[in-house]
Amino acid sequence: MSTLSLRAKLGLRTACSVVLASTLVVGLGLASVRAQTVELPEISVYANQAPTDVGKVGAAVTVLRGADLRAQGYNNVPDALRTVPGVEVNQTGSRGSLTQVSIRGSQAKHVLVLIDGVQVNDLQDGAFDFADFSLEGIERIEIVRGPQSGIHGSDANAGVIAITTISGRGQKPSADVKIEGGMERSREIAASARGSSGPFYASVSADREATAGYNISRFDDFDNWSRRTNFNARVGVDFTPDLNVDASMRYVKRITSIDIQPFFGPFVGFAVPSTLACTATPKLCPFPAGDDFTGFHSLQGRVQGAWTTFDGVLVQKLGASSYRDGIDSFDALFGLFQTHGTRDAYDYKGTINVPQSFFGEHQTLTIAADRQRETLVENPSPFLSVPVRVRKGIGGEYTIDLPSALTLTAALRRENNTGFGYVTTWRTSASQKLFSDTRLHGSVGTGVTRPALIDQLGFFPGFFIGNPQLRPESSFGWDAGWEQTWFGGEVVTDVTYFNVRFTDKIITVGVPSLPGTTTETNAPGVSPRQGVEATVKINPVSWVTIAASYTHTDARLSDGTAEIRQPKDKGSINITTHWLDNKLHVTTGIVLHSDMPDLFFGTFPFPTVTLPPYTVVNASISYDVWPGAQIYARVQNLFNTSYEEVFSFRAQPFIAYAGLRVHLSP
Repeated sequence: MSTLSLRAKLGLRTACSVVLASTLVVGLGLASVRAQTVELPEISVYANQAPTDVGKVGAAVTVLRGADLRAQGYNNVPDALRTVPGVEVNQTGSRGSLTQVSIRGSQAKHVLVLIDGVQVNDLQDGAFDFADFSLEGIERIEIVRGPQSGIHGSDANAGVIAITTISGRGQKPSADVKIEGGMERSREIAASARGSSGPFYASVSADREATAGYNISRFDDFDNWSRRTNFNARVGVDFTPDLNVDASMRYVKRITSIDIQPFFGPFVGFAVPSTLACTATPKLCPFPAGDDFTGFHSLQGRVQGAWTTFDGVLVQKLGASSYRDGIDSFDALFGLFQTHGTRDAYDYKGTINVPQSFFGEHQTLTIAADRQRETLVENPSPFLSVPVRVRKGIGGEYTIDLPSALTLTAALRRENNTGFGYVTTWRTSASQKLFSDTRLHGSVGTGVTRPALIDQLGFFPGFFIGNPQLRPESSFGWDAGWEQTWFGGEVVTDVTYFNVRFTDKIITVGVPSLPGTTTETNAPGVSPRQGVEATVKINPVSWVTIAASYTHTDARLSDGTAEIRQPKDKGSINITTHWLDNKLHVTTGIVLHSDMPDLFFGTFPFPTVTLPPYTVVNASISYDVWPGAQIYARVQNLFNTSYEEVFSFRAQPFIAYAGLRVHLSP
């Protein structure tokens, strides 16, 4: 290791420690000014099978509220997730480009992503693309870290990110309009409405964004543009206080210009505009250069009925969901490529709430069953036949909440998957509150990720051959944490240690008999991941809110080499202040990131490169012109830091936006 690399790593770790320490000192110094309780989210919906008070959840969970994020100047989900401990975001350039999110040193395909209860992981490679995921219409984001397959089944190997849109239930009718413009010819318009009347409730939101973008390549000056449209809708009715039916839908369409990565020539392995690469190496490009793009569209829907009987003792939910996605892309290397995937699912969940006994404990027992069917069609097709995959699962969870403030859970799940048969997963957790301001929490469980359809059955002559004998990737992990409340709730800290042992990791290898052709196989041995997550939240006075996080991760492959795109150290700090009788709001956010390894996609086997450390500062300011109307400005990368989250794809340079928000209500 070079001296410069060592200093960079030590420097960032020290910086993150200083950020957390100084944040705590500032909060303690201001604590004597005025006492105010930090309001924590009340309910976690996805950490257990049944909704649970956050203060009683044993698993490591973070809940972000959409209204708070928008007020702090966040515009999209990936930027908000960068502040969550244990979560890593890797984006290949400008808005609209591929954006993947991983948890605790895993890969993006190991994270289950749900939107209004619908699984939206990509049907081709298993990872969800968070590209320019707008925060408009989002009510909350729940991040559960650690193996969760015992609760949510396959694909919840490293954790769950569950996004819930606004329902309008129990709200007075209201509407919002947002208009924004900025550098790089960026513009966005969004509108939403929600409300309830009698037993009926509904919400709808739509937004459209476009930008000319910037040059993501280290070469040339070609700007990568993007356009995106989102539409969300929910409607529901409470037929009686005990019977509810809720339906939701979401539509997304986006198109983004892309650079290519040549596999020979002077720009081999680098992101570069096709016009430049094809001019330098004409035989590289069998298709016209200059019009490279990738388009994506998806449509999802879900209907769920909830029925409560026996005075709340039995709560039953029956749901059906559907997800459709498609990709239309073109580049000078491979020409036109299209995919169309489907995922249909049916699920049932019944929860028995046992009445409080003589000793004061509260118990719940949940039984859940589901069936899921997936298909994937590609053109040109890499499959010898249209792949169809079916998953059937049944599971349950027992929870006991004791008068001693100890909450215990135990979950077990058994499922049958097309291609590799039966899998059993489990998870247990514990939360113990000591006194009134100390809580210990922990969980242990197993996870599993199904091989992607392309990995199992894909076939690209001369480039790739799938492996139908792949086994699912598995993990065993545990975590233990200490949450402490200080000074009557003005300061809340949490420190969690995690340890995960990953087996049967799917890796890319060459085919000895076919030079230049690769395939997938299960790596032998154990790939360990371990680390520490720390957060501090401070609300010392009514006009100041401080939140900071730090994560140390040591993620390695079974041969001891470091996992790519996983920093050893990362941290964030957000400071929000309110001025002028709470009319002026200022937020400053800092993201600190150590160096990390990545792959250089030149000649196979791909060598490892190191991405340098970076610090990025963002800021936003807003002013309430009159009740219901707000003007604002926000800046990303205030000091124009040059950095990359994926090798050779330049991250967003300095950019500024300004806009207007109007809230309408009777």
